[in-house]
Amino acid sequence: MKRYTGLASSFGLAAAIALAGCSGEQAENAVDKTGQGISRAGEAIEHAGEKLEKSAEGGKLEKVGDAVAHGLERTGGAVDRLGEKVSGSAEKVGEKVDAAGEKLKDAKDATVEKAKDIKDATVEKFKELTGKADSAAKDAGAKVDQAADAAADKAAEAVKEGADKVKEGAEAVEKKVDEAVKP
Repeated sequence: MKRYTGLASSFGLAAAIALAGCSGEQAENAVDKTGQGISRAGEAIEHAGEKLEKSAEGGKLEKVGDAVAHGLERTGGAVDRLGEKVSGSAEKVGEKVDAAGEKLKDAKDATVEKAKDIKDATVEKFKELTGKADSAAKDAGAKVDQAADAAADKAAEAVKEGADKVKEGAEAVEKKVDEAVKP
């Protein structure tokens, strides 16, 4: 389980560094410096244990001082080894950062391509809908023209019929006037 946790945290660190824009080499240097710092801290703890051991010599608390000093020396040694391991993993972290950077770049490229595809599909659909709208507008215009022509034809026919009736009425009035005036 510890191996997987360490691997996951290494990958998480690598992804975070890649997202921050660091290269694998920069990440490697950062991890190496961290390992060196941890190593120096371990050495300092060991040194403090040695000083405590020396200062406790000959005193009433010599055994307690020895035990604490021994504990500090062991802790310092463990911390020093941890620093060496961290420094030793710096190259792997750098590789993981580079790999994560590549994956992020691939994901970005795929996203850009997908966005272009969506844009192209949207433009095509818009053109299709615009073409349908143009066609519907032309059809509606033709129907309006037909209706206007039909209305004009009916109006002309009604005017002609009205004119014919007026003419017939005038002829009837003239005939009646002639009959009334004829002796």
